[in-house]
Amino acid sequence: MKKNRSDLIGKKFGRLTVVRFHRVNEKYETFWECKCICGKLIITRRCSLVQGNSKSCGCLNNELVKKRALEKSLKGRVKEERLYSIWCGMKQRCYGENSTEFNRYGKRGIRICDEWINDYKSFRKWSIANKYSDKFSIERIDNDGDYKPKNCKWATPKQQANNRSNSLFLEYKDKKQTLAQWSEELNIPYACLYRRLRGGWSVEKTFNSPSKSKRSG
Repeated sequence: MKKNRSDLIGKKFGRLTVVRFHRVNEKYETFWECKCICGKLIITRRCSLVQGNSKSCGCLNNELVKKRALEKSLKGRVKEERLYSIWCGMKQRCYGENSTEFNRYGKRGIRICDEWINDYKSFRKWSIANKYSDKFSIERIDNDGDYKPKNCKWATPKQQANNRSNSLFLEYKDKKQTLAQWSEELNIPYACLYRRLRGGWSVEKTFNSPSKSKRSG
């Protein structure tokens, strides 16, 4: 049986390029010499090439094995990272219906962007580029917006408290800030200011009346 012994020459199959016809066996199977992109020459059957079973000299499989081992190792390491816990926490708040925080996030329609939802590496890269610190927590700039690069930043617990959706904002002398911020600026305990306002005091009286105690720290 004579078969075209040049029809595969020059063709590429994965990482292999067919160089020349090699031989035909007793079953009339043709074998071809191929050059891998790594430079190694191998002999393989025609059917293995055209059916996609031969894609490299073996270097591709070796690389995949090493890649899987590296990913497994990385996965083991990142589980210990605080950032990884934060990423998991975001997903739990937004999609875990059994989470105690689901009502404040997922139930309100808060979601995680496609860039982060299934890619921890992408979230980690953004975090490092945006000055992540173990002292910070992730904060959404718009409390009704999703977790995404343009709507997130790293903030201290105090900064986060001032941006909560239930924070009490008060305007006085053309300046608007949270009650916690006024407490710090006026050096009057937050609880004292809050009690006054709940008691029906005006903002001006609340802020200007002397307090028996001062804020600590």
